[in-house]
Amino acid sequence: MEHDLLAEAQSGFRPLHFTHTALLEATNWWYLNIDSGLVDGVPFLDLIKVSDTVDHQILLQKLHLYGADFYTLKWFRSYLTNRKQKTFVNGYMPDYCSIICGVPLGSILGPLLFLAYINDLSACPLFSVPRVYADDTGLTICSSDPVDLKSKLNSGLAEIQTWLQANKLSHNTKKTKQKTIKQKNKYSIIGSHNKLLNLNYYFDVKIDENS
Repeated sequence: MEHDLLAEAQSGFRPLHFTHTALLEATNWWYLNIDSGLVDGVPFLDLIKVSDTVDHQILLQKLHLYGADFYTLKWFRSYLTNRKQKTFVNGYMPDYCSIICGVPLGSILGPLLFLAYINDLSACPLFSVPRVYADDTGLTICSSDPVDLKSKLNSGLAEIQTWLQANKLSHNTKKTKQKTIKQKNKYSIIGSHNKLLNLNYYFDVKIDENS
């Protein structure tokens, strides 16, 4: 992007950025922390149908903050409103219904508007280094002390939940990754072999009251 508005953590829908871009950057950070004797807590978040639930008013407010003027915002409002759709289900085609939220990802502008909407997601978690591909988000939170790591994990996830509520989005707790090195729930604990062998601690990590 010419004006560097998109967060560096975002690898989706961008030139020279791919899924393995996010993966390589995340694994490089994990290795650096391992070399420093730290343990990483890495929650993986799955947001529910973000492109279909983008709130138009919130999106326009964010575009204004990014520098869009009155006439540009008016154009975007026109682009987003008065869209209709209908879906063929089980041999039945209902009447058209109005689309009151979401962005059309099949368009050229849709992915860019989607990225603008979730751009500040990567800035909200405390103590963490995020990696994002579109709406798939992984947080890396590190510490040498398991009690401190648990506290930072829960604080970071609480920040994420606050952001989701403010932006009228939600996450899929059941689909969030559950396979981990230490067989805990919904996150990975990553560290050196010796660190993990000696890590006798239960990480009770929650987001939205779900552990």
